[in-house]
Amino acid sequence: MTTRVFFFSILMAIGFLNGGNTVQAQNEPQFTQYMFNRLLLNPAYAGSNKGLELAGVARIQYVGLANTVSTTQGLSVSSSVAALHGGVGLTLVNDMIGLQRSTGLQLSYAYQKRFSQFSLGVAAGVGFINTNIDGSKIITPDGEYTSAINHKDPQLPIANSNAFSPDFSVGIYLGNEKYFASVAANHLYTTQKINGVSSKFFYTNDRYFQLSGGYNFVLSKNLKLQPTLALKTNFQKVQMDLSTLLTIRDNIMTGIAFRGYSAKTIDAFSFFLGGYFKGFKLVYSYDANISFLRSFNTGTHEISLSYFMPYKPTIIKGAYYHNSRFL
Repeated sequence: MTTRVFFFSILMAIGFLNGGNTVQAQNEPQFTQYMFNRLLLNPAYAGSNKGLELAGVARIQYVGLANTVSTTQGLSVSSSVAALHGGVGLTLVNDMIGLQRSTGLQLSYAYQKRFSQFSLGVAAGVGFINTNIDGSKIITPDGEYTSAINHKDPQLPIANSNAFSPDFSVGIYLGNEKYFASVAANHLYTTQKINGVSSKFFYTNDRYFQLSGGYNFVLSKNLKLQPTLALKTNFQKVQMDLSTLLTIRDNIMTGIAFRGYSAKTIDAFSFFLGGYFKGFKLVYSYDANISFLRSFNTGTHEISLSYFMPYKPTIIKGAYYHNSRFL
């Protein structure tokens, strides 16, 4: 019994049954530090900076919530390629909540047009998503588990079940050293067949649309203020993230963020602390939950590490700290 998870926990893990034979996906993987790994949100970010960029992020969500483990890892690599008149990118995201694990891999190409005041990227990404549900650990209210697994529900798996499908994204990215604006549509292909359950059983990924932007205010020689806004919707629900970051002497960063836009959607206050050193950026953030779940967990931890190497050695020393990717 201790190795299994009660039915209400699996509802959190795999979403809810819809129409009798469809499992609705949980929310798109959440990253508080979305502004530091923009390729995870939009394939059009690839090649927007003239150089090689590597970024990784790890997140542990809702620490202490009983019977539910939620962890997310993201990795991205992007590079400008002059011969392709743009850039290429690769992203890998692993998301686990409860008994469900989703892994997505995507390769993107962005055509970059550079104007005198800004650069514009238009991109498409193609990849796949694999979803695994460990049905052997589900417990239903009416199930029997003494000698064998019997959920008393033919729609639920009794062992590991996998769903595999292609994944497509498109996006537009505009930015320079002072600001950025990003629009993307993710998971344009939504349905995955669950293997080993039923030929009529499907897992659906919500199609998400994301809009984000930010501006870099230079307060003084040593201080920069960078507000950012991100909106995400599947046209059934909307999520809003609003953050403000303060950069000191181009090597220390701190800030706060808020997720939600109304009494029903408030989720968390976030706090940032990070630093820059010779192209490396290390940032830690803590989400203090303020939703109805605040009594059941001790918060969310996230840490990211990235590195940027400009291709042109003539770039002024330290200029990459002023690049739009640090907004």
